[in-house]
Amino acid sequence: MCARPRPTPQPKLPTQATLEPPAIRPSKSNSRLSQDASAESSRPPSRVLSRRPGKRPPWTSVLLFLGLLLGVSHASAPAAALDIRLRLEPAFGVWLDEPHTTPFASGGYFAARPALSISPLLDVQVSYAILYTPATHDHSVDNTAHFVTGGLRLRPLSGLRAPGGEYGGLFIDANAGYVRMAGADTFGMDVGLGYEFTLSPWFSIGAVVRYGHILEPDRGDAIPHDGQLITVGLDFGFGPTRPSE
Repeated sequence: MCARPRPTPQPKLPTQATLEPPAIRPSKSNSRLSQDASAESSRPPSRVLSRRPGKRPPWTSVLLFLGLLLGVSHASAPAAALDIRLRLEPAFGVWLDEPHTTPFASGGYFAARPALSISPLLDVQVSYAILYTPATHDHSVDNTAHFVTGGLRLRPLSGLRAPGGEYGGLFIDANAGYVRMAGADTFGMDVGLGYEFTLSPWFSIGAVVRYGHILEPDRGDAIPHDGQLITVGLDFGFGPTRPSE
């Protein structure tokens, strides 16, 4: 008898299940990164405050003016001993801009300004001032502003006097610094023009007109509008009225 030949085995064809790649299970770190990316893309863009190009901030003019006064005093004034003086300035204040004239009436202004006379021409001074303007009949909240500033006082006619002359006469001063008004912190500046009369070796009195400018911060609750005011008052000086030898 002849042996029956064994059948040749057929190669096994791959099925569809074997052709599909194995599923990749996302890790916890990858899923967290994708959630953070989607949340970041759905977040509204933040508001960016930018200043218009080419527009100079208003307070730079005051700083330039103060620097000019300081430079002129060192260039033209003779050397003198340093004298400390105190000036008190009670005044009557009036708002000039429309957003403040409607809710607030005219009010009172008071400033205390310790000063260091570095020459017959120039004083360096610091100031604390307070402005109070009551509300009108249509409003119920009064307005109070506090100022802490530094500045310079120039006596442009002091060079015409003989050496050792009095500190009094025509003066111009400028101040700039911190302002607290309506629950907000901001920047303010003022420029004053006045005339001072010497009554005794340690006392003087004068009159002064002052313009003030308060930058209104952008708090998002209203259209920002700077405050502008003018004060008219007296200027009392305590301390040496003549430069020390």
